[in-house]
Amino acid sequence: MNIYQRLIEVKKAVPYLQKDKYIQIGQGGYKAISHDKVSSGVRDALNDQGIVPIPTVIGHTEEKLGNVFKASVVVEVTFVNAENPDEKVVCQMPGSALDKGDKAYGKAVSIATKYVYLKVLQIETGVNDEERVEPEQNLDKAKPEMVAVWRKRLSNVGIDEARFLKRVNVNLNAAYESLDDVSLAHQLRTEGFVQLLEARVSEEKKSTSE
Repeated sequence: MNIYQRLIEVKKAVPYLQKDKYIQIGQGGYKAISHDKVSSGVRDALNDQGIVPIPTVIGHTEEKLGNVFKASVVVEVTFVNAENPDEKVVCQMPGSALDKGDKAYGKAVSIATKYVYLKVLQIETGVNDEERVEPEQNLDKAKPEMVAVWRKRLSNVGIDEARFLKRVNVNLNAAYESLDDVSLAHQLRTEGFVQLLEARVSEEKKSTSE
């Protein structure tokens, strides 16, 4: 069999993997599947078909955002037919992750590699990624006092609110009016977003002073 026929057999052997993690964010969260669950789930099927996956990081960036580190990578996974090494299928996937220590890079690589397996092999995991944010009624509302805190922080460092929001691609205008935007409530309860916002405020203050 050629590499494509072998991959089809892997797809037949692993049509579904159940999500094994719950990502907690404030009082809400979403189900997810870990890199280890995906890797262990496809390993035997790949071995049975004589397919060797070779992951390579072909690009990465790292930056410090306040008290956290952000890593962004592009991982290329080459699926090689062990019986005919000239037969290969190559897939590239980006991945990003935040971490307070030195694990952001490893997390980003794991995320990207996991999604290569899921997408190339078209493995179902249950809940759609597009639907993984909890329904609005299960999320806290963006309280007026929370919005006031962000406005005060921006004002204290002399940053124009509209200019700042446009620069960091955070559209809070509608949320300021209704105070019930799901995305806003989701982000304001996320520690990484808090640190990201504070870091961007610092960057904006520096750029305006130059």
